[in-house]
Parts: sequence; structure tokens; C-alpha cells
Amino acid sequence: AYIGGAITPGLLLGWNALQQRAAKLYAVDLQHPAASIGNTTESQIASGVLLGYGSLVEGMADRLLAEAGPGFDGATLVATGGCLNLLRLSDRFNVAPDLTLRGLAAYGRLNG
Repeated sequence: AYIGGAITPGLLLGWNALQQRAAKLYAVDLQHPAASIGNTTESQIASGVLLGYGSLVEGMADRLLAEAGPGFDGATLVATGGCLNLLRLSDRFNVAPDLTLRGLAAYGRLNG
């Protein structure tokens, strides 16, 4: 049974805001960094955006499972969103980038 979840601003929204609002930063190709400590602007941005969002997802999963209480240790965790291919989440996640869009399409077919 679905018991709930959490919604956060997406990776792309955060990445776009960083590019638009940080005057000294510029757009770079997001490549998964070799380490969390970057030594160039590009690797520092990649670390903050990609590793930061991966940590956000993993950390929120830990919090949600802790709040759900005993019995949810084996819960199915589903990560959705179009930028998931940029993250490296642990194997405990069922990664379904287009799940929300598929759900909306099904809803539309049922109510169209």
C-alpha cells in the first residue's frame, strides 16, 4: 500500500536556478564527478548538483523510512523524475523516470 512520500524541487530546476542566479557561474555539461571535492569550477558544480541531489534523495529515503517505523525496512522505494539518469542512487531504489507522466496519461485515458 502507498503510505506517502515527499516532493522536492527537481535537479533541473536547481541547476537552472544556479546558472541564472549565480552571476560568476556559467553553464557546464553535467558529468558525474570522480570525487566530491572538485578542483575546477566544472567539477565543483557537478559535485554540488549531482552528488548533492543524490544525497538529498538518499537522505530523504532514510528519513521517510525512519518515520514510517518498524516493518518498513523492506519497503519499495520509487524514485521518479526525468533527470534520474544523471544520479547514481543505491540499489534500494526502483528508478522510474517517467512514472508521473505515465500516471497522468493513464488518468487522462480513464477520464478523457
